[in-house]
Amino acid sequence: MIRYDPRDGGLVHSNGHAMWHTVRALNILGAQLLHFPHYLRSAMSNKGLEAWFDAVDWDGRRSNHHEVLGLVPLLANLDDPAWTDTFYRKIAEQQHPKNGGFPRVKINISRTYAYTVLHRATGRMPPRGEKIVDSMLALQQPNGCWQGEPGFSTTVASDRPGRNETRSRCRGCTGSCVRAGPAAA
Repeated sequence: MIRYDPRDGGLVHSNGHAMWHTVRALNILGAQLLHFPHYLRSAMSNKGLEAWFDAVDWDGRRSNHHEVLGLVPLLANLDDPAWTDTFYRKIAEQQHPKNGGFPRVKINISRTYAYTVLHRATGRMPPRGEKIVDSMLALQQPNGCWQGEPGFSTTVASDRPGRNETRSRCRGCTGSCVRAGPAAA
């Protein structure tokens, strides 16, 4: 795995993101990591995982959910119900109690989407699911895109059955987005 180097930037901007992409690429090739990343060793235990989450100010501007993505290979392979429960509990601690978004201070569309997908991928429902949907739709612009930080101008706006879809171009977008329309009568 290529270790993240903040001096040259690039697309991979954290160790967790590098881990996530490395394992995904290796899985596509039918391969696996030859050496376990040292920076994750302490997170393999339930207590270590709690300490790993607690060491980060998840509401801070510099916090990044991509580090959590680096834990997904552990989530998929440890087969430890206590570890899995801790993983999701520590994610839930980052959730805004009223709007359901992540983090608590200001909804981040990317983090909210990523954490929702992590829940659904393991058959779980994220806490405050209805609030998440309401908040995401409230942030969506009439053209079907989300602007602001982070700008999700190329995200599919809705994947809800029973809704009409209207395609539109987003400012600065090379693809098309989908805007949820009223339910077909």
